[in-house]
Amino acid sequence: LIGLFAYLLARGIISPLKRLTEAAGKVANGDLDVRIPVQRQDELGTATMVFNDMVDQLRQSRGRLEELSTMDSLTQLANRRHILEILTGHLDRFRRKGTPFSVLLADADHFKRINDDVGHMAGDQVLSELGAIFKRLLRTVDSAGRYGGEEFLIILEDTRGKEALQTAERIRAAVESSSVAAKDSSLRFTVSIGVAEIQSGDAEDQLIMRADTALYQAKREGRNRAVLARLPRGKVTHHPAVRELDVS
Repeated sequence: LIGLFAYLLARGIISPLKRLTEAAGKVANGDLDVRIPVQRQDELGTATMVFNDMVDQLRQSRGRLEELSTMDSLTQLANRRHILEILTGHLDRFRRKGTPFSVLLADADHFKRINDDVGHMAGDQVLSELGAIFKRLLRTVDSAGRYGGEEFLIILEDTRGKEALQTAERIRAAVESSSVAAKDSSLRFTVSIGVAEIQSGDAEDQLIMRADTALYQAKREGRNRAVLARLPRGKVTHHPAVRELDVS
């Protein structure tokens, strides 16, 4: 009887410890979906609950870190790397299924002047407000990201060029009617937007180049406008890296 009691006692301790050890090994290998059922009300049960809570906190922390690694902290939009990853996914789907999409390249007008005349804090407020406007006006299937500085890349899923131009015009009008507080006054600002629809044979840089060319045209024509890019006449193999003028 003493031997049987000792065996059952040892088994009752060793089995939960073994489950904890195996679960800890999975967590160490990156598996944060582990959860051990709590079957006891003693110290081992408490240890199991503590282990489950620890894994839950690790899972939440990983989610926050993943979000931070893909988000621009100022605008709360996707950062450049992430928005380009999304663009690659849309392009792959277009090549496989022919699902159309369009991109908008939006740039805050006279942004350098805003920073110089009113201050960088006001400039940050402008960028933050632009991010809020994009999130408010875009559909859940669309994506927006900070492409660089005061320039934003927006991807409109299953959208042709003329429809994308209408969306760009809604964004432009919303920005024109908005303002931010700066130096005891309201600062008004505008954006120029280049629009381009994906075409057969396009690579990422070719599509962005056509949107960039349309954006440059919008700047030259007086800013605060949206321009639809012309269809490509031939194969383009590079992205123009430098604009001839300061069109901020």
